[in-house]
Amino acid sequence: MSKKVVFIEAAPYCASSEDGLDKLREAGLEVIDRRGQGVDSPGVMDDLRKADVLLNGNDLKVTADLLQELPNLKMIGKYGVGLDMVDIPAATERKILVCNSPGCNSQAVADQTMGMVLGLLRKMPKGDASMRAGEYNHIAFCGLEIWKKTLGLIGVGAIGRAVAMRASGFRMRILGYDPYWPGEVADMLNIERVQDWREMLPEVDILSLHCNLTADNAKMLGTEEFKAMKKTAVVVNAARGELIDEQALYEALKSGEIGGAAIDAWTNEPPTGSPLLTLDNVLAMPHSAAFTVESFYNMDMRVTDQIIDFSKGIQPQPTVNGIAIKG
Repeated sequence: MSKKVVFIEAAPYCASSEDGLDKLREAGLEVIDRRGQGVDSPGVMDDLRKADVLLNGNDLKVTADLLQELPNLKMIGKYGVGLDMVDIPAATERKILVCNSPGCNSQAVADQTMGMVLGLLRKMPKGDASMRAGEYNHIAFCGLEIWKKTLGLIGVGAIGRAVAMRASGFRMRILGYDPYWPGEVADMLNIERVQDWREMLPEVDILSLHCNLTADNAKMLGTEEFKAMKKTAVVVNAARGELIDEQALYEALKSGEIGGAAIDAWTNEPPTGSPLLTLDNVLAMPHSAAFTVESFYNMDMRVTDQIIDFSKGIQPQPTVNGIAIKG
């Protein structure tokens, strides 16, 4: 029996440890290592056509047209939790099993979410830049506290709950919206449920997005939503850039409709020429919230184990599109 072929596209995979790659090879799998290379790179499509398994990240968009070109593909292992880079219905139609890695980076994203809030409200990046420029004007960096403020979470999955755990240490009031409400866990974390996320807009001091991108929630935050918020409120996006109408956000920030924004995820990445990068009340990060040594290792080993299980005829967990391995 020929070896199953694993094509690796996800650039962060095994970036800090080769343990996952070693484990794949020890399991008898043939590995084609094309980390960080696009489909236009020489020979990439030829290699992709050989693959039984694709391990992809956030750079390769797996469309129905691409899947048509991959007759041998039987499994997609998505590095990370977000699935908007994979056409799930098209994969399902072709009986291609799709897995992702929920929970592996939740602590990392929650850490950076709270860090961005603190950095934005306490003006830390500007203070650091001022000090490095030889200035010492401490009065210029008077900020806002988050102690006992109101936090709104859109998405109360693993990441949203991890943010809530950290917010509880600041004695924050926490409001939450999630269509798949995790009742028992939310109660334990004292998250107050709202039936419609728009209900929380007038109340929150900080609104943080932790939901998947779908066709229904693209540009969910726009002009009308910003008008409904406090003028001192800040928006945090460490999920997907397309959740926010970035032009409307720019206008709201420039006019003082809301107080600030901390952005890790952008509609276009990199956000070259984005007017948001010209504003003093924006803290910008390069979609790096999930990037820690620990989270990378967690994701490395989760997707590695899923692929090995698949190669042995064991149903990988979680399988997100209901394709079962036939015994």
